Amino acid sequence: MPDRRAGPPRLEAAGHPAALAWGRLGLGRARPRAVTPVRRLPVSPRKSVVYRLEGVGEGGAAVVAKRCRPKYAEIESTIYERVLPNLPLPTPRFLGMAASEDGLSCWLFTEDVGNRAYLPAAASHRKLAGHWLGALHTATLSLASDIPLPDRGPARYLWHLRCARDAIRDNLNNSAIDQEQRLRLQAITSNCDLVESEWSRIVQFCLPLPTTLVHGDFIGKNVRLRRGIAGVEMVAFDWEEAGRGVPAVDLAQATFASTGFLSNPDLDAYLAAAQWTTLTCESVQRLAVYGTIFRCLAALHWASVDLPYEWVEWPVKNMALYDAELAEAVRAAGWRK
Repeated sequence: MPDRRAGPPRLEAAGHPAALAWGRLGLGRARPRAVTPVRRLPVSPRKSVVYRLEGVGEGGAAVVAKRCRPKYAEIESTIYERVLPNLPLPTPRFLGMAASEDGLSCWLFTEDVGNRAYLPAAASHRKLAGHWLGALHTATLSLASDIPLPDRGPARYLWHLRCARDAIRDNLNNSAIDQEQRLRLQAITSNCDLVESEWSRIVQFCLPLPTTLVHGDFIGKNVRLRRGIAGVEMVAFDWEEAGRGVPAVDLAQATFASTGFLSNPDLDAYLAAAQWTTLTCESVQRLAVYGTIFRCLAALHWASVDLPYEWVEWPVKNMALYDAELAEAVRAAGWRK
């Protein structure tokens, strides 16, 4: 068994695809001292993978290399190059993008912003997140219309709902799913049916609200804290789920302490930082409820793609957690079966 105290394994730098792609950019030192996986390697090519290239950045700093599908790379590079530089927020320095040698994916390179984690249970972190999101959403109320970003409004999350529900129904006969898991999955489809039946309430609430840049995946794994000139500052990365939409999903709130897929930003801090004339405490609370619903539906969809395979224990467990949070948000919305 590997020694977990030793940290993630360091991969052979020479000839590594991330190092080769970095070399093609012609920036700084081309050959890293080591290539270290930042996240667990994906089981599917549809998922992104992240490495740290040691010693290739300015002054020998590390550079983060992310391999992802081209459509997501285009979204992220657009945000890094055309949106974030114009915002009054600390952001990762974008170093470039390169196509993979097979042309099936792209490499994005950013500065390494450190490893101080965001903790959604820490009140100080939650307040920092609320202020950061309020500033982000306020600064992008007038985002230029010619910047090509996808729609991240309610229709996107209704699509997530339907995809998740279809995937569950299509795979209930998978022999790897036992009876208890099957009943759990059927309960999730029932909850999805209820949410869909009330969807017009969400649409009507969102119609008069302005659209902003939404991160779309604002959770601990995509946020770091670091020491800035004015004190501790927050830095967000991994913008592949970002786009234009009502700023709800970024405000998603966790009911259960063990939930790690919701960032739980402080809503009072958000209200203090967001400069909308129509924003009230009640509307922020409602935004957060609907944002939690959006986030849970997206998470259910992302987990559901693993249901056709043999190893379904973790997808079903995760989906049960997402569904529990979804049920709490449904109750907060005042909906009943």
